[in-house]
Amino acid sequence: MPVDLNGYWKMISNDNFEEYLKALDVNVAIRKIATLLKPDKDIAHDGDHIIIKTLSTFKNYNMDFYVGKEFEEDLSGVDDRKCMTTITWEGDKLVCVQKGEIEGRGWTHWVEGDELHLVRKHRMVCNENISI
Repeated sequence: MPVDLNGYWKMISNDNFEEYLKALDVNVAIRKIATLLKPDKDIAHDGDHIIIKTLSTFKNYNMDFYVGKEFEEDLSGVDDRKCMTTITWEGDKLVCVQKGEIEGRGWTHWVEGDELHLVRKHRMVCNENISI
């Protein structure tokens, strides 16, 4: 049975994020702003339907999806691209695979104790965020 991700999660650390953004070719001004932010995650999880809201003082991003169903993800305003995204459960981990102009991208969410973990991946570098 997948873990319940429902809740409001506050970031407590963000490791290797600037290197991750460099690998994505995000411009230096956006990188500098992004590394100063501590976005929160507001997650509503009801069966296979999940809504993840990433909230910050700079920009908010909403992701509304059904586990196991591919959808077009519009990341304009994040890193200005579109991709086909599929999110599945691998045990207790929620795993995202993004297919598009930049291959090898995605992320993994899981809960340990009272902390929500997020690892973003790019074929060149990983970034880990830990939130509670």
